[in-house]
Amino acid sequence: MAWAQTSPVQNVERMFHFTDTPAQALPDVSKVLRTIAGVRASIDDDARTITVNAPADQSALAEWLVHELDQPRGRVPVPAIHEYGGVSPKVLWVPPDETVMKLFYPAHADTPLALIEMITAIRVLADVPLLEPYNEKRIVALAGPADAMVVATWVFHDLDQPPARELTISAYKAPIRVREGEDQVVRVFHLAHVRAKNLGELVASIRNKVGASSVFAIHAPAAIILRGPAAEAAQAENMVKEGDQPGPAAKQLEAR
Repeated sequence: MAWAQTSPVQNVERMFHFTDTPAQALPDVSKVLRTIAGVRASIDDDARTITVNAPADQSALAEWLVHELDQPRGRVPVPAIHEYGGVSPKVLWVPPDETVMKLFYPAHADTPLALIEMITAIRVLADVPLLEPYNEKRIVALAGPADAMVVATWVFHDLDQPPARELTISAYKAPIRVREGEDQVVRVFHLAHVRAKNLGELVASIRNKVGASSVFAIHAPAAIILRGPAAEAAQAENMVKEGDQPGPAAKQLEAR
């Protein structure tokens, strides 16, 4: 009996030259390439180059990422979302044709903390597995199953806003199915009166009284994100409405 032999995957070596990226930012570029494209890179600080040796599909994705990340600051009007249009490599448990790679360019997340909090929100609310910030140009790189990336795009647009003048509650259009347990809803509470230093206390109260574990604070601008059963979201909404009040209610929360 003759057995069919699979040809070994041939790697492609590519060297990328950077023109609008300082040498000190190249390690962060390398992290993005490793997280999103699954490639390891060698850096030459003096020449401002990164070299990768990977299969053709991963090298092509790395080339697209480098092209995007090496754009001059301010070249891309924000907010913006750029999506990879090539053949997705096998970097997830889902088939490549069900994997989506995107770059988010926020308009209001202008600090490293703000980018990290946006990543936390996307990970919690959309369950996207691969995320990496690029602080030099204020970019969030991410990859995940197509359905999760739809939720991630909604989260990005909803969070990338100026501070709220009044309490605003955003709800994703449909419940999210989970493998075990109830369907989950997604909520973002944009706060107008609770100060940043009191956000942690309000979130802790929601966790203790409601039992919601997937609830987190966003500080820039002030918001609370939640993913969980509808009953928990309703209880949390009542607590947020009670806590995010002008005058005495806000002072009482601050004095606790």
